[in-house]
Amino acid sequence: MSFKALLASKSGAMTSASVVEMNEQELMPGDVSIAVEYSTVNR
Repeated sequence: MSFKALLASKSGAMTSASVVEMNEQELMPGDVSIAVEYSTVNR
């Protein structure tokens, strides 16, 4: 099953975040997954 994930990467002193498509097999031991039941967008 694939899902969208927020992936944080660090290169030197710079940290960036991007939304990527992943599957459970790509998670490393100790990584955390959560199930979101409800979400809203505040504008």
